[in-house]
Amino acid sequence: MKVLSLLVLSCLAITQHIHAQLPDGAVAPDFTLTDINGVSFDLYDDAVSQGKFVVIDFFATWCEPCWDGFNMGTMEGMQQWYAEGGICDSDVIVIGIESDTQTSLADMHGTGSNTQGDYVSLASYPLFNPSNLDVPNLYDVNEFPTYYVICPNGLIYHQPFFAPGALNLAAESCALANDVEVSYAVDSDCGSNTYTAQIIFSNVNINTLNSFEVVYSFNGGPEELYTWSGSLAMGMESTFQLPTHVFSNGNHTLSYRLQNPNGQTDENNINNCAAAIFTINDIESFTGMDESFSDGALPEDTWAFIGFMDDLNWEYSNVHGGCILVPCYEPFETINYNIYGWSPHVSLSGTDQAFLQFDYAYAQFPGIEDGLTFEINSACLDLMVFEKYGADLATAPPTTESFVPQDDEWSTFCYDLSAFIGTEIYLWFEADYEFGNNIYIDNVRITQNDCTVSLDEFGMTSTMAVYPNPAKERVYVQLSKTTSLPESVRIINQLGQVCGEVTGQEILASLMEINTADLNAGLYWIVATYADHVESKSMEVVK
Repeated sequence: MKVLSLLVLSCLAITQHIHAQLPDGAVAPDFTLTDINGVSFDLYDDAVSQGKFVVIDFFATWCEPCWDGFNMGTMEGMQQWYAEGGICDSDVIVIGIESDTQTSLADMHGTGSNTQGDYVSLASYPLFNPSNLDVPNLYDVNEFPTYYVICPNGLIYHQPFFAPGALNLAAESCALANDVEVSYAVDSDCGSNTYTAQIIFSNVNINTLNSFEVVYSFNGGPEELYTWSGSLAMGMESTFQLPTHVFSNGNHTLSYRLQNPNGQTDENNINNCAAAIFTINDIESFTGMDESFSDGALPEDTWAFIGFMDDLNWEYSNVHGGCILVPCYEPFETINYNIYGWSPHVSLSGTDQAFLQFDYAYAQFPGIEDGLTFEINSACLDLMVFEKYGADLATAPPTTESFVPQDDEWSTFCYDLSAFIGTEIYLWFEADYEFGNNIYIDNVRITQNDCTVSLDEFGMTSTMAVYPNPAKERVYVQLSKTTSLPESVRIINQLGQVCGEVTGQEILASLMEINTADLNAGLYWIVATYADHVESKSMEVVK
């Protein structure tokens, strides 16, 4: 039986009493400390009164999760992106406070007896090793690591675990005035050597936003200036377009930041900066994809698998000859945790048809709905093609046991990529942890051949005929001349849904008439399943 329990991510501090963390929205206690290099830091004089955010990591050198955080660059990433002189130069100060009074400087450098490793080499931000617990006690630190964000107005917000999004979340709680937020950029060009960025932005806390400046650059080159003007009400979102630029083949980076909304200083700079990577590619041939995940590990050199915690991440499984596993069954005291990733780029040039196909397996833990989505992205079109949760995602009966699929508990999804022909695409995929049961993904393919359930696994060439094609009221299916009739004949739409099925004694001859009058216009597959193989043909229905 599955038992939900707290997975301990922190190490208990050496304190006499256990307290709760400071409540969100409380005023941060002031303190002054000297770092391991002899530099003094006063919270209010050097940060809050200067209008800066402060991110604090209370850690201990012997704490394994603390060491994991340093190795993953949890705070260092914040420093490189948001601190003064960083990519966004966003008025953020990052500090780490070692909170065990028995810790020596040798422990900090990884050469002592009470340490997981060299913390100093992994941090370009100030590290403190005070000889007393005055500051940890002020902040009610009772577990390691403990993360806090302090707003420029002095209010404090605790973060149960840290990721870049946690800083933005805390900043929203700070309710700072005159705040404009930049979001992601999309490319409006299709199949060309030009790039025209469409950038989404929001008016967070201004009565009416009338103007702002955009400072941007490509590939770290000279900065250019663009000025937006208009009228955008508080809480609303809009889009602006940067001038078109011409590029050579290859990968390029656009960096951009917004400033001076309505001619005033933006009080929240941490949401003003972003970057976008785009590719210019004149490949004229079809490259395709055939990833069976059979090499014993996730292909992280070509695919991206993103999660902010090791315990909540994509895993490799040897099930089904090797596949991706989302271990949603693992007990954890949280909900709604998403992990995501993307595939290598694939060229759909030089072909008149292409199809996406992948296998998936999932059994629902009763009452809990984990989720899986796949989105196809290109320079000219982004399209969600697969989005299933809970019972809709399930390929096997519900179970309270940790799900491991049998061979007959997989489903195959197929999608016609006609809308993307002539472009370069990649797959964006996301799993939604609700901590119900495991999700498996396998055999991700982009081919020029019609795809259907297990067709590639059987390796059969269909001699089945479908006519007339396109069809209106009815279609005739001439089955292959084999020694036996199929066990079933199904009609499957582009979403992989079965729209009609003939089975058993209903299949009386090799020539069948199927009524298509009730089908919507679109592309379908006729799938004939035999005892030892599967055959299919595409069929278009017109009205």
